[in-house]
Amino acid sequence: MDSFEARVYLTKQLSSLTPSKQAAQQCAKFLLKHKDLQDDLYSVILESLDAADLNIRINIFQFLEELILYCQHDSQKPYISSIIKDMKLILTKILPPKPDTVSCETRLLTNLHAAYTILVNISKSCKFKNIKEYKTKYSSNLLTDMDRNRIELQLQFDETPLYTEKELPESIDSQLDCAWEFLLEKRRQSHSFLLESRPTENDRNVAKRTFGKSTGKMDRKLNSISFTILSTSLTLLKINPL
Repeated sequence: MDSFEARVYLTKQLSSLTPSKQAAQQCAKFLLKHKDLQDDLYSVILESLDAADLNIRINIFQFLEELILYCQHDSQKPYISSIIKDMKLILTKILPPKPDTVSCETRLLTNLHAAYTILVNISKSCKFKNIKEYKTKYSSNLLTDMDRNRIELQLQFDETPLYTEKELPESIDSQLDCAWEFLLEKRRQSHSFLLESRPTENDRNVAKRTFGKSTGKMDRKLNSISFTILSTSLTLLKINPL
């Protein structure tokens, strides 16, 4: 199989990749078998991430976890350095910024928990020394006082700095540090989104003016709506209540 044929085959496989472990392993075996074409095939992975929807992107990330595991047992350890170097870039594709046309951030954060689990597994396979520290941080409440003040002022989370390109460090540990710092900021954004979704006092006042002075019943209705929003968000994001 020449380079062109390999690219076409891999593109087709990744564009319809399922979340099954078997499918991920099949793709990983193909790349390992054709490791002499790794530069060409690795570029296909990045191109496929750009072209795929969010569901396929997380499946591709799962496949990368399997690929690293397979490559760890190869004497040449192909692909690994390229994947780790681009780990933050890969995460920005799996957890993309919110376009101006999207009003709700929940959909864009649905891959957060799965991305965390996969990054933990990759970090362990690469013997990343800071993994325990980042796991502890991820499980904690990451909101700051400035975040709470911003939410009180009804200002949105500014995610622009997360997607600003920066010079990458050379060591694998430092490259994984960058990936983890990005993931922690997306986790903080998810916490922020939950608080932003709660009805404000102004929402309550508008509802009272609109629906009358039956404040007790209205408050219970708003609380019910708030609970539904939070429950849905928690389910999608798979995070613990604050």
